[in-house]
Amino acid sequence: MTKIYFLFLFIPVCVGAQSDEIIGDALEKNNASPQFSSFSYPVVGNGEIHSYVSYSYPLTKNFSWKFQASNNTYRLSDLFRFNNSIVYKASDKLYFFSGLVSEFEFDKIENRMLPQRLFSSSGAGYNFTENWNIEAKYEQQLNNTTRTFLSTPTVFSLHSKFKF
Repeated sequence: MTKIYFLFLFIPVCVGAQSDEIIGDALEKNNASPQFSSFSYPVVGNGEIHSYVSYSYPLTKNFSWKFQASNNTYRLSDLFRFNNSIVYKASDKLYFFSGLVSEFEFDKIENRMLPQRLFSSSGAGYNFTENWNIEAKYEQQLNNTTRTFLSTPTVFSLHSKFKF
């Protein structure tokens, strides 16, 4: 079953690699370009470090492939998270997304990697302005793993981002 999930993580990459002409034409017509963003910051005093990277590649006028990765260092564990998703732009402001998330955790106490967790992820977002958006996301764990420090089998989250 894990092999099937692994396959779905790379389907957007394979689709993009096989249809360069279609994607190139779509990019020229829509003046779309790949987008990259990242940040990293330490938390002074407790040794935590948080890093994030995001890459979005337009496939057609309304569809794009988005890859997000994060690394969070905590006192008890290190958490690595990879998210592959397809994003559908319903309008200039409203978008929907769906994909798979892989999560790896290193237990610092027992000095070992914990079992990988796989999630399905879906949600919607709304861009109020170019610098402010809100996003609702639902994640459901697909595989059964032992309970770890940071795991939750089902999560609904509401995010807002303001860029300045």
